[in-house]
Amino acid sequence: MVRFEAENHKHVVRVATTFCSFGADCFHDALPPAKAPLCFPVVLPVFMLYILGVMLLGCGGDTSAVSNNTDSGHFADADVGPSTTLDVAADTVPTSDVDDETLDTVIPQADTQDTPVPKCKHGEGCDDNNPCTSDDVCSDGSCAGTPYRCDDGIVCTMDACDGDGGCLHDVVGGACLINTVCYEDGAPNPQNPCLLCVAPISQSTWVDAYGSLCDDNDVCTTGDVCVGGKCIPGVLQNCDDGNVCTDDLCDTDVGCVNAPNEAVCTDHNPCTMGDGCSGSACVPGTGVLACNDGNSCTDDLCAADVGCLYSPNEATCDDGNACTLNDLCGGGTCVAGKATLLCSDGNLCTDDLCLPETGCNFVPNSMPCSDGNECTTGDTCSNGSCAVGEVPKNCDDNNVCTDDGCNAQVGCTHTNNIDPCDDGDVCTLDDACKGGGCFRGTGILVCNDNNNCTDDMCAPEQGCVFTDNTYPCNDANICTSQDVCQNGKCTGAPVLCDDANPCTADSCDPAIGCVHAPISSFVCLPKIKITSPQRAANLDGPQSVTITGNVSSGGGKITAFLINGDAVALDAVGNFSHKMIPKHGMNLIYAEAIDSINAVTSLVQSFYYSSEWTPIDINDPVGSYIEDGLQVWLGQKVIDDGVHDPNNVNDLATLFELIAAGFNLSGLVDGKIGEAGGYKIYVSNLKHGKPKVALKSILGGLHMTMTVPNVTANIALDCTSISCLYIDLNGTVSMTSVLIDMDLLLSVNSATGQVTATAKNTAVEISGLNINISGIVGFLTNWLINFFEGTFADYIESAFVDQVATQLPPIVADALESIAFDDQFTVPPFFGSGNSVVLTLKSALSSLFFKMEGGTIGLFAALVTPKNQKYPSKGAIGRANCLTGKTENFVFPTAFPLQIALHDDVVNELLFGIWWSGALSFPVDPSLLSGVDLNKYGITDLSLSVDFLMPPITTSCNPQQKVKLQIGDIYLKTNLKLSGIPLEMDIYASIEADAQFVVSETPTGAQLGIVIVGITEIATDIVFADEKLLGFKDTVLGLIENQLIPSFVDSLVGGALAGFPLPAIDLSFAPGVPAGTKLELDLQTVARMVGFTLLQGDVK
Repeated sequence: MVRFEAENHKHVVRVATTFCSFGADCFHDALPPAKAPLCFPVVLPVFMLYILGVMLLGCGGDTSAVSNNTDSGHFADADVGPSTTLDVAADTVPTSDVDDETLDTVIPQADTQDTPVPKCKHGEGCDDNNPCTSDDVCSDGSCAGTPYRCDDGIVCTMDACDGDGGCLHDVVGGACLINTVCYEDGAPNPQNPCLLCVAPISQSTWVDAYGSLCDDNDVCTTGDVCVGGKCIPGVLQNCDDGNVCTDDLCDTDVGCVNAPNEAVCTDHNPCTMGDGCSGSACVPGTGVLACNDGNSCTDDLCAADVGCLYSPNEATCDDGNACTLNDLCGGGTCVAGKATLLCSDGNLCTDDLCLPETGCNFVPNSMPCSDGNECTTGDTCSNGSCAVGEVPKNCDDNNVCTDDGCNAQVGCTHTNNIDPCDDGDVCTLDDACKGGGCFRGTGILVCNDNNNCTDDMCAPEQGCVFTDNTYPCNDANICTSQDVCQNGKCTGAPVLCDDANPCTADSCDPAIGCVHAPISSFVCLPKIKITSPQRAANLDGPQSVTITGNVSSGGGKITAFLINGDAVALDAVGNFSHKMIPKHGMNLIYAEAIDSINAVTSLVQSFYYSSEWTPIDINDPVGSYIEDGLQVWLGQKVIDDGVHDPNNVNDLATLFELIAAGFNLSGLVDGKIGEAGGYKIYVSNLKHGKPKVALKSILGGLHMTMTVPNVTANIALDCTSISCLYIDLNGTVSMTSVLIDMDLLLSVNSATGQVTATAKNTAVEISGLNINISGIVGFLTNWLINFFEGTFADYIESAFVDQVATQLPPIVADALESIAFDDQFTVPPFFGSGNSVVLTLKSALSSLFFKMEGGTIGLFAALVTPKNQKYPSKGAIGRANCLTGKTENFVFPTAFPLQIALHDDVVNELLFGIWWSGALSFPVDPSLLSGVDLNKYGITDLSLSVDFLMPPITTSCNPQQKVKLQIGDIYLKTNLKLSGIPLEMDIYASIEADAQFVVSETPTGAQLGIVIVGITEIATDIVFADEKLLGFKDTVLGLIENQLIPSFVDSLVGGALAGFPLPAIDLSFAPGVPAGTKLELDLQTVARMVGFTLLQGDVK
């Protein structure tokens, strides 16, 4: 038996041989295979020696036809070629050895009759076997051509002649030749570092260095990255110097600037207050910290290092006991003095005592006393004093001209006064007392009621009398004339205020005179007609919109006309033309006209503007595709997290292992694989363990390492020659592992969505090669080792590479193509009264880019639904780079392993689809109006039907990049009763609201929706069918803008609108993968970047 092992089929080989010959004793030898001796019986018959000689001649390393070229093997000899001497007959070529051991020694003998034989015929074409000559021709028996050179002077090309006068200049591996200049693999474009030489992808063009760091020459950005062959700015430079006394900013010319400010700060001295910044430093404030512990027995001060300090003193104090005197401080507390308080108030009506809490207390008593007043009797102490007796003396003499009193010493007194008095005549005034009597005054009563229509007089008995007269007068009312007194009042005839204008209501205001108020009627009010753009128009083209139309009035000449606050000139017949620069999304036109009688009419309408619109057609969804509208980021963790659990497929490597387990590798090597030493060699029953796969993201694709363990097969050697004595042999071959290493370069045809996966840089390594053959004889050892180490190993390598390189790339392509998916989903009513909508999602791969951190897969996405809309439209509004003219480049951040990005254009297709289906035309459910108080407006029986003239849209094209939900020209057909009178009117309302994208769980899975945060603008235009309502326009407008629309929209606030189902990546497309296997996003956060909503997280 022979058994040998190879650690690597190209390197070290270990051989052990054991030979047994025809029943003779055996011996073991471990010499190298080329020198291994043979074991034979001690006595060999002569015919066996003959047979042995034949076998020795038949054994060796040659397996091909006999030639006169160099022999191979351990004992190869030097072949001798034909004689160069010209013979009459051709020389005989020595036969090559077949045993690799006998040296060729026979040299043909030169003939004695050599005669020159021409090599070619003169003048005929020939071949001089030199590829760098052309037009070869025979001359004098020699073939020669015209030489030429193929050196192109370019160091990275391999120059060769094609033999026909042409040259070949193939670029060497690991280099690029771009515009006649050589670059090493990985070298950047000298003019643009975001373009690289990537030889495996292209040797003649620059390749986008997507995701590589670069410098955009703006000192205010860091982490700039290459995208699309351009350097895209990274994050803003952090210029924070940690100094609150500087305002930190970045100047694109000089970099960080830290400008001094005057902010509030702290100098870290607790004793200063009101510190402030000055000259980039914190300056102590003028205020001082007040240190007061409220203890008079401590001295209070402030120390700069610690703040307030309180030190004991020996000052006078108050111990809180009012009955002690001369209290002194000691040890920070107040100590009572030795002296006591003497309490005596000298009042017989109080009892004197001292209480510690209050000090001296004088408690009133009720002892008898005398107040020293002769006019009182029965005096007693009361409330601490001597109270007057209960019976005072009556001293009234009933004369108003005397003052009556009682003197405590002498008794009653009656003193004359000069007080006013009444002499009994009402027509005299200022009567006064004198000498104890009342005398007539000098004043006379003035009777004047300030009414020119009365005569005034005074009668002594009754006083003033006012008698009506008929004099001319002035009633101070400019609305009357020919005033005259009648019945004590000034009365005039009314003034006429007719201005002969039927469009004014003429009246007279007593304060200002004639008033001519405009009449609200269809005939009289100013009329504004906008002919272009039409209400609810979709506009594109140049970013300038010309608003045209006409203004007129039945009440008088138009004195002012404004559009969006700008004064607009009118021609002689009222026509106007006004240019407006639109913004992206909804634009409002506010028009207001005022005529000579101050009648005012306003008009509001909207239009959408963008330079890009996407038509929606369910019969042509490809025409509705948004390129890269849906993008998926697969981080390295999603590609290969290192843990491959077949029951939890959460990365591509685990998926590939499941797929590789189904590869038909058993049929790779089955049947005859070669011939050697007279044997035909067959291999069968190939078996192996479960393949293991490791994946890593690289620039341009994926690097894959597949390890196939425990490879075994049966070997059969079928002898068909006397050289092997017609003895057949059997055995086994085993390998510890077969490792296949390759790069899978990935690209996508954006026209078809088909992915191309190309295997490059493939390498195979066989480990632990082991051959076990029974019945072998020693002379077979050498060629078996050579065969299995070389031909067999190469065959196995080639078979595995062919199988994996053939089967794996299409599966990888299918895996990536499976990310694109078609779906149908139902969107619930946008408003409570609307209809649900079935939308069809179509997608196809549009781009692929892999780099070291992971891969970005871009998809065309379209949302379509059958048309059931009567209003025209250009299609779903496009973001159009916010009309900046600059491309918005989106690059996934790499912090999250699995991310999904949805472009605003796809969201707007979803909103457009809801509108396109007719779902936004519906009667309003009365329950939505339950919170509206109609009574204060005198309105009853209100009913509304809604018809959206344009689809809702979202945009973040504003300085704050805030997401806005905009709805232009919602048409509300309104019926109501005003004071019991049935009326109808048409309302056009345009709304803008702050919005957010949120993810919510639904019975059918997670969905991305829009949440309204709050209304930021309402613009309303009312068209009355009955002019009786014109006078109530302000009332109706207040009802609509302050109650109806807010109530209508409030029903939406907080709820997610227009849900978009989050896609899951289906992985069950290949055999061996369990049904329902998919990659789903475990959402962690929702973010916004340049028109994309990012759903970021990990794999569930």
